Amino acid sequence: FRGVFHNFQAATHEVVIMPFFIKPSLKMFSSVDGGPADTTLTDLIVQAVKRGVHVWILGWDSAGSEKFLPFHQDTLYESLFVACGEDHDHLHLMLDTSRSFLASVYYLPHIKSYVFDRKIAFVGGLDFAENRLDSPQHLRPDPLLVQVTKDVDHVTGNEKPWQDVMVRIDGPVAEHVAMVLIERWWTYCKSEGYLRSQATRPL
Repeated sequence: FRGVFHNFQAATHEVVIMPFFIKPSLKMFSSVDGGPADTTLTDLIVQAVKRGVHVWILGWDSAGSEKFLPFHQDTLYESLFVACGEDHDHLHLMLDTSRSFLASVYYLPHIKSYVFDRKIAFVGGLDFAENRLDSPQHLRPDPLLVQVTKDVDHVTGNEKPWQDVMVRIDGPVAEHVAMVLIERWWTYCKSEGYLRSQATRPL
């Protein structure tokens, strides 16, 4: 999370986001090393586009992730365009529609990668969602983690422990990660899909 935050801040030309699903309004990033989460993915995207950085997001048009499980992203993607205001021309969204409806029930693309200026990439299993932000110690309660309403499932005010891995890569291989989005964008994507909202903008 810290690495993604710092590279968002440092990006000068392009940010590539290939998530499974995201919660852009959730405070998951800390603007101060060692401090509590006080910054959202929306904040980072808006800051980037206002600097003239192009942000490219490749979403997935699948039955499982979009419409029949609670992972649909239409209104969330639309909120990003609204947040960017007049600078939304620097925000680009496309959906990978390469799978038929039936195939998408059984196939969920699990690419989770983030590339900055085609020089640095993060690849692995992390989504930017509630319980993904955690520490190796899995301390509960932890004021540095995402805070949620206390209830029977969240007695500490934090999400349940989560363990996952993300690796940082740099150099020419980072550009190859960006090429995954570029190739799919031009080959498999459309600006509308099954019950699509107007959040998607064609290239």
